Amino acid sequence: MHPTLAAALAYARAGWSLIPVRGNSNKPDLIDWKDYGSRIASQDEILAWFREWPDANLAIVTGRLSSLTLIDVDERHGGVASAKMLSLPRTWTVKTPHGWH
Repeated sequence: MHPTLAAALAYARAGWSLIPVRGNSNKPDLIDWKDYGSRIASQDEILAWFREWPDANLAIVTGRLSSLTLIDVDERHGGVASAKMLSLPRTWTVKTPHGWH
């Protein structure tokens, strides 16, 4: 099983709403994402996405449904230095094309 598909299924089981996106993009241009602000994709939907777009990446729909808050640390605007001044708990992070989330 493709690692991104495996991750998508695990994230959905964990209660995170997600959508497929192209490559390094975070723009939801493969599907109409608005429905996933109020519900989590089913396993059948996720499998269908990866049949249609086998090289898709994932975007997590943050907020109340997924119980995730996003802090965007943009290296271009001094975000890393600013974030180091905050007292944040150890948490999940992801490298993006322009910084860290």
